[in-house]
Amino acid sequence: MPLRCVDASLVVAWLVPSQRSMPVEDVWLAYAQGEDEYVAPPLLPAETLSAIRRLTSRGLLSQEEASGLVTDFLSLSIPMLAPAGLYQHAYALATRYHHSTVYDTCYLALAELLSCDLLTLDQRLYNAVKQDYPAVRLVG
Repeated sequence: MPLRCVDASLVVAWLVPSQRSMPVEDVWLAYAQGEDEYVAPPLLPAETLSAIRRLTSRGLLSQEEASGLVTDFLSLSIPMLAPAGLYQHAYALATRYHHSTVYDTCYLALAELLSCDLLTLDQRLYNAVKQDYPAVRLVG
């Protein structure tokens, strides 16, 4: 079963029905059916919950919907891994690709350290690294 790193953009797109697309559903179906195994760095919960909160504060989700999504997210069994060197590598990647935030490159660093694909909807990150990292897959 292939191991894949997933980022918050993909998780939020799967959780929030208005953001879900067929490609997103396809990658989550592979996970649900046990065809793929997902991992993420420990920042996934904070980033995902922040995105849900942001959608709620903008009036795109009701408080009830948001609470349900938080429950749904917390019930997912995505292992959070922080292997030695993760944060140093993420910082080096952010510097190399002139990325102003390290949290996005944490996902890339984890995927590289685990030699697995990174599944993302982050077009900016994908465009910055696609030449050097063919294992970064833009979903959709």
